[in-house]
Amino acid sequence: MPTPEILEPLRLPIRNLKIICGTLIAVVSISAALVLVVVGIDNLHARLPLLVALAAGSGITAYIVSQIAFQILAQHTSEGARKKSSAENNLRLLQTAWIVRYGLVVAICFLNLIVTMLEKSVITMFVAVLGILIMLITFPRTEKVLKLLESRTDEKFL
Repeated sequence: MPTPEILEPLRLPIRNLKIICGTLIAVVSISAALVLVVVGIDNLHARLPLLVALAAGSGITAYIVSQIAFQILAQHTSEGARKKSSAENNLRLLQTAWIVRYGLVVAICFLNLIVTMLEKSVITMFVAVLGILIMLITFPRTEKVLKLLESRTDEKFL
């Protein structure tokens, strides 16, 4: 088990990352709820006009791209440089990777929410809710962040 001195410099950045990601989840969730109130859940339909198809298709594509971007950014440094870098420096890279991932997901959620308001489509609402679920599943829990840091450094945190 690592000493508190090793974990202490990581607590604040991990907490800040959780606050940023949690806020993004909350904003999209509240917006989705407002869209449902404005449009009315009974008014949603499953027709597939071009705008709905484009929004939903770009949504699914963006969710995949966000995961690939996260993997690329999380593996940004070479193996040798990674092992020599401090946990704090590696955490900065992971923070950037998480924020980019969530930024892509949030953007596509809002696109699909806008199309839901315009077209009253249950399909685009589903794609937006799927984005919220993706953010909840990939939320940067402390254990997950520390596990990624362990894979990037010689230090043991768990």
